[in-house]
Amino acid sequence: MNTPAELATFLDLTVGELRRLAGGHSNYTHFTIPKRSGALREISSPVRALAHVQRLVLRLLAGVETTEPAHGFVPGRGIVTGALPHVGKRVVANIDLKDFFPSVAEWQVAQVFRGLGHGPDVSGLLSLLCTEPVEGGRCLPQGACTSPTLSNAVCRQLDARLGRLCAREGFTYTRYADDLSFSGDAVGKVRGLLRGVEAILKSEGYAPHPDKTRVMYKGQRQKVTGLVVNAKPAVPRRERRRLRAILHNAQRNVGGDQNRDGHADYEAHLRGKIAFVTMVDPTRAEKLLASFGEITWSRDSRELV
Repeated sequence: MNTPAELATFLDLTVGELRRLAGGHSNYTHFTIPKRSGALREISSPVRALAHVQRLVLRLLAGVETTEPAHGFVPGRGIVTGALPHVGKRVVANIDLKDFFPSVAEWQVAQVFRGLGHGPDVSGLLSLLCTEPVEGGRCLPQGACTSPTLSNAVCRQLDARLGRLCAREGFTYTRYADDLSFSGDAVGKVRGLLRGVEAILKSEGYAPHPDKTRVMYKGQRQKVTGLVVNAKPAVPRRERRRLRAILHNAQRNVGGDQNRDGHADYEAHLRGKIAFVTMVDPTRAEKLLASFGEITWSRDSRELV
């Protein structure tokens, strides 16, 4: 598309509606949700009209090619495929990027749409629809359906540079959103590799989280995207034991309600936990599924009887 009128037609808007939606400064509501670490993640949720338009824009991104190292937000890939290349290595290192989505600027988003063949005016409007205003400019919002795909597209150059660095040094590189993982057998090279990685990150506009760079050697528990990779991708033993204990107590209804975190649908919550283990290691999930099948649930509340 080359004109705002063409884009408006595609989005089922008038040109005036398109420009108002693209130029709005109050099209997001903001709230926080807890991370697994206990910290809070800030979410920017688009208003209904913008969310609808962003779902249509997402169709335009179907042609975006994904790099080989990228495993987050990619159909057919996930935390297991991202962990597999790092299994059995003598050293594994992880780097988390700080403020990943906010590090992607509006001009970078516009470049993605230009790369898909859209004209400059249309690319500019699309970038406005997919970014939110912040102090000093606009960036990808954490909460828009377009942000994951756009972040992967913007990271193509980063992935290529890190991939070349690792290939020279004999290391493997994968990325799951803002979680970068490196592994290899040349233990003596890992510190130098990480210095090179940090230099590339800085030149690409990203910063490592100061408290989340980890180097794990073969004698330690090595983790990638939350999975243990010493021998094969596996859910950490502590998490499996905790889930097994919850299911056992729920099965016997020991100690009252196991839903201590107040999940609205505790049955669905446990199903999700078991599905996660099944995805990683179906064999280990068999006993969990058997225990789950013996729990008696109330019909209405999905709580234990």
